[in-house]
Amino acid sequence: MPASNVTVNATFIPCNHNGNNSSDYSASGNVITATCSVCGDIAGTATITAQDGTYDGTLHEANVTKTSTLENVNVIVMYYKGNELLDTAPINAGTYTAKITYGEVTASIEYTIDKATPAISVEVSSGNLSPGSSVVIGTSATNPNNSVTCTYQIGDGEVSAFTNGFSIPKGTAVGTVITITASTAEDANYAAATKTITVTVEACNHTGGTQTCKGYQCANCGEWYGQEGTHVPDMYGKCTIEGC
Repeated sequence: MPASNVTVNATFIPCNHNGNNSSDYSASGNVITATCSVCGDIAGTATITAQDGTYDGTLHEANVTKTSTLENVNVIVMYYKGNELLDTAPINAGTYTAKITYGEVTASIEYTIDKATPAISVEVSSGNLSPGSSVVIGTSATNPNNSVTCTYQIGDGEVSAFTNGFSIPKGTAVGTVITITASTAEDANYAAATKTITVTVEACNHTGGTQTCKGYQCANCGEWYGQEGTHVPDMYGKCTIEGC
């Protein structure tokens, strides 16, 4: 009997990866992969990512992206600092690991929250910069856990600490540079920081004093100014004004 040709029409139907057999799961780095046990193709993935950041007082959460057969599964992110399981996503500076587990395999990502650098401001709040004057210095820093430590140095003189301000000694030469430094110490969430400004001693706008043979003695800087007047004698008739 002669052979005959048989034509068979077939339509390829791709695997929908949701048969009775469960997928096989594996993890590599930050990705969980579901492999279809029917066709052997990748059936879905769950990827955990996290960005390095800087302390800002808020939660730094990881993100999970799911595809295909894993798109609707419930995946919980767990956060660790070392071996310690945290109650929430981390807030404080440090290095952390975020993990997801599904199908008895775990993917993870490590990330770091850096310490913040405080922004320090320093300014002359009040007072003039002439010899003999008192100067009030205003400081602030975006670090609620630390106070600001302040120092000043007049010319090449000694570096001294101050709290609210300082006095410029009488006799300080006009043009002398004063260096003012404000700093905060390092703590758990903030790096150490320093801000330095310089100001220059100005000529005194003389004021106050009683007129004598040398004029008026400025109440601020102690220098003599203005029109000379009369001597101020003692009981023996000698002028009591120094340098007269």
